[in-house]
Amino acid sequence: MSDITESPTLQALVADGTLDDAVKAAAHTDAGGADGERQPIRPAVLKAAQLARDAEAHARDRQHVKGKLTARERLDLLLDTGTFEEIGRFSGGDINAGRAGAAVITGFGGMASMRKLYLDRFLGHEIPTDILQEALPNVVAAHVMQSYIGGYGNMVQPVSACATAAVSLEEGADKIALGKAGFVVTGAIDDIGVESVIGFGNMNATANSQEMLDKGIEPRFFSRANDRRRGGFVESQGGGTVLLTRGDIALKLGLPVAGVIGFVHSYADGAHTSIPAPGLGALAAGMGGRSSKLVRDLATLGVTPDDIAVVSKHDTSTNANDPNESELHNTLAHAIGRTDSNPLFVISQKSLTGHAKGGACVFQVNGITQLFRSGTVPANAALECVDPKLERDDHMVWLRSPLAIGSRQTVKAALATSLGFGHVSGFAAIVHPGAFEAAVAHTCGVEALNAWRARANARLAAGQRRLEEGMMGRAALYESIDNRRFREDGRGYDAHEVEKAMLLDPDARLGADGVYDAR
Repeated sequence: MSDITESPTLQALVADGTLDDAVKAAAHTDAGGADGERQPIRPAVLKAAQLARDAEAHARDRQHVKGKLTARERLDLLLDTGTFEEIGRFSGGDINAGRAGAAVITGFGGMASMRKLYLDRFLGHEIPTDILQEALPNVVAAHVMQSYIGGYGNMVQPVSACATAAVSLEEGADKIALGKAGFVVTGAIDDIGVESVIGFGNMNATANSQEMLDKGIEPRFFSRANDRRRGGFVESQGGGTVLLTRGDIALKLGLPVAGVIGFVHSYADGAHTSIPAPGLGALAAGMGGRSSKLVRDLATLGVTPDDIAVVSKHDTSTNANDPNESELHNTLAHAIGRTDSNPLFVISQKSLTGHAKGGACVFQVNGITQLFRSGTVPANAALECVDPKLERDDHMVWLRSPLAIGSRQTVKAALATSLGFGHVSGFAAIVHPGAFEAAVAHTCGVEALNAWRARANARLAAGQRRLEEGMMGRAALYESIDNRRFREDGRGYDAHEVEKAMLLDPDARLGADGVYDAR
C-alpha cells in the first residue's frame, strides 16, 4: 500500500535524515522547485511526510513492544504491493500547523471482535468484558442506526451472506407496503479479515494472485467477470445504506428521490447439496411470464420489459456463477416478453469495487442511481474476451467501453441481482426517479412538482456542502444525539414520563428544535 508521501524524492529525504531540514526550509521559501525539477515538493506534502514518519515510528514503538505489528505493517502483509494507492493520508486538521486530522484505517468490526472472543482469550490476551455484544451480527448495524436516527419503529437485521443488502432492501420495502413504517434505513456492511481471505481462498472463490500474474494479468484486472480467463473475485469491504420512504412523505418533506423501487423480492434455490453452488431461484421473478408480478408492478410505473436497459449482476468472476446468472437473466427476458434483439447491457460492478460480500448490493443500487443521472452505462475494463459459454444468451451485451445511451433516450429502469451462500437470491427492479415526478405532476399538479424540486435541490446542495466541509475538517460528519432528544428534567418536565406519553400518542412529533416535548 502506497501514498503520495512515499515518492522517491521524499523517501530519499527520510533515508539521509534531511526531511526535518527540508520542512524547515520549505516554511521560509516559496513552493517552487529546484532548477530542473519538474514537480516541486509542496511544503504541505513535506509536512505530511514528516507527520507520517513520526506517526509510524510511534506506532512501531507502541505495537512492537507488545509483539504486534502496526496497522500499516499488517496491511503490507495482507495486500500486494501497488494494489492500492492512498491519496491523502490525513483528513481534516491543518498539516502546515502540525495538526493531523483523522487518519482513518478500517476496524474489522465483528470479525475482529469474534477473533478476540474465540481466539485471543485462549492465547491469554486481554479482551474487553463486553466483547460478546460486538460479535453479534445485528448489534453493529442496530447500534449505528440508533446512534444516527434514534428511531422507535421496526428493527430487523437480516443476515443473508452476500445477498444481505438486497434482502434488507426487500424487508424495508415490505415494511412500508404493509404500513408498518413510513421511512426505513436499509443496507448492509461487511469487513475483511484473515479469516475471510483464507476461507474464500480455500474454496477457490477468490482470484489467485500468482496465477493471474503468471497469465500476464495486472492486479487491477484480477476481478474479470464473464471473461474467459476469470479466476474468482477480489475481496473487498464496505457497504452503506439505502433510505426508503413512501412517495407522499418524500413530497411532503422535500426529500430527494434517486430512484423508485419497482419490484424487490428474495428467492431460494430449491434442494441443493452444495452451499455455495449457484441456482436459478430468482428466475421465479418472471413466474407467469408477461402477466408476472414483476411485469405488473413495473407497468404501474409506466415501465415495460423493453424499457429495462441494464442489469447489474452479482458477477463474482467465478466459473460457476457468471454463466448461471447470465442464463437466468436471459431466460427471464424472453419469458416476460422482451423484444428479440433488444439488448440488455450488463454491469459487472465487482470488477471495480471488488466483492464487499454483505454490502455488495448497496454499491449496485447506488451505481444504478448514478446511471439514471448520467445516462452512461459503464464498461468492464477488465473484460478482454467474453466466455464462449455466454454466446447462447442473445439479449446480454457486455461492454468494453462506456456507452452513453442517455443521449438518445432516458434509462427508465434497471435490474439488480445479489446472490448469497445458503441459496438466497435478491432481485430488484429500480425505476428512474422520473416515475415519481410524473406521479406527483399527475396527482398534485405541476406547481407542487416544482415546489418539491426546489426543496429537494436545496437539500442536495446542503448535503453536499456538509459532506465537503466534513471532509475538510470544518464540520463534524457525525454528531451524537443530545440527551436522547429529551430535555433535562426540571420545571415540570420529566423525560421518562414524556417518552412514555410520546410512545402512546399517535400525533406526537419531534419538535423543530430536535426535542420531544410534553403534550
